[in-house]
Amino acid sequence: MSNPETPGTQSTDSSLDTFLGAAPRRGRRQLISFVVLVLAIIAIATLFVRFVAGNDDPYYVASITSGDFVPRLSEAGMVHGAEELAIRARLDGRLADLPVKSGDTVKYGQVLARIEAPGGDETLAAHEARLASAQADVEAAEVSVSETSTRLARFERVWRESDHRVPSTNEMESARADARRAREGLAAAQGRRDAAQNDVEAEKERARGRVIRAPFDGVVVVHNLSQGQGVLQDMLLFTLVHPGSKLTLRVPLASEAAMALEPGAEASVRLEAQPDVAHTAVLDRIEDASGQRVAHFRLTGATEGIEPGMAARVEVALAPRSNVLLVPDAALEFRPDSAGEAMDGRDSIYLVGEDGNPRRVFVTAGGSDGGRTEVFSSQLEAGEDVIIGWREAPQAPATTGN
Repeated sequence: MSNPETPGTQSTDSSLDTFLGAAPRRGRRQLISFVVLVLAIIAIATLFVRFVAGNDDPYYVASITSGDFVPRLSEAGMVHGAEELAIRARLDGRLADLPVKSGDTVKYGQVLARIEAPGGDETLAAHEARLASAQADVEAAEVSVSETSTRLARFERVWRESDHRVPSTNEMESARADARRAREGLAAAQGRRDAAQNDVEAEKERARGRVIRAPFDGVVVVHNLSQGQGVLQDMLLFTLVHPGSKLTLRVPLASEAAMALEPGAEASVRLEAQPDVAHTAVLDRIEDASGQRVAHFRLTGATEGIEPGMAARVEVALAPRSNVLLVPDAALEFRPDSAGEAMDGRDSIYLVGEDGNPRRVFVTAGGSDGGRTEVFSSQLEAGEDVIIGWREAPQAPATTGN
């Protein structure tokens, strides 16, 4: 059974609280509960208002920072062999058959592609017909030369024996002219025959060019080809790598930051086919190929599973920078709804102006570490907020048809 408080007990507790200068305990608990309830109601109301009203700021922003920075060069490249041969199309046409793919090991004489060219057999047949006709003309001209030469020889013999009395001078000149014309006709016929023969040989060579075969055993790299596509004469189709050839990475350098690269620089390499595996490479040299700088990296460490033709991304840490202004990469990509500003090609970022609209600030972009970019501008200070994107992209104006 419970022991209910007696009036005497309540009086004693109250007197004790009064003596100690403390408020009654039950009143304090009620006050604390009331305060907690009020705070909870305020928090719920605040969340509800935010949920219903949303954020009035239409942009996502981030702060411009200042500090030390290690830029990284990131460029795409492809695995090549140190000993390889470029195989090009020998005629215009359509890629009718492509029985190989990058990384395939092929044998000498194996078909790599077949090109379907306009004309084809009909053109060869026409050239052969012209050759046959030209050969017939040569044979007829040879008969004419033989006949006119024999006639002229007989005339000259009789002319000498008759002490230049017969044949007559006119007959002699006519015989000589006939022999000369016959020889000239033979030379012309032979020229036409030789030209026709060259056409036939050229067309046969073109026919051989329709079937592309491996000139030696090796690993084939297919250069962005698909069956059915058109090809042009001298277009690069394949690269054939000798077996056991050392593997290298060729990386076209498009970034201005690449000007700081020097031989011996170490790089991290990730292959598209092995995105979770990091390989290492060392820069051997930089060459100027057809007006473009190309870096040649030597793969180091294990190269198992790496084959010529594999696409890769190379990252190189450049010289550290100190006390520089940094903005998120997204800030350089943000553009408001203005085609003119988006297409002028100059680097810029946007701050939120006093009127709440984006304010453009032109900058010179430096290196990037994959998330931040160094920028140069006398109009920026660390701590300012830069726009990195829309919370909700503005709606394009509706268009109506006529």
